[in-house]
Amino acid sequence: MHYKNGREAKLGDRILVPNGHYTFVGVVAELIPGATSCNLYVVPLKSAQLSNAKDCVLVEDALAVGVPTTICTGIAETKPA
Repeated sequence: MHYKNGREAKLGDRILVPNGHYTFVGVVAELIPGATSCNLYVVPLKSAQLSNAKDCVLVEDALAVGVPTTICTGIAETKPA
């Protein structure tokens, strides 16, 4: 399975996960092969949630394109436009 930008999803990746009105930082704890949605078990800094890899981005990739550091460390939340 792959993230939104095509990079392969791996256990232990730190990712940004969209979740309705905010984005959170989490760690990939489990990959669920064969599932077309909710194919990652992500452990956020605050609680756990199932997510879809194609909607997520690695924290390192987000930092590389200028996403604010406060978002990538889980300190701040983003609101959709």
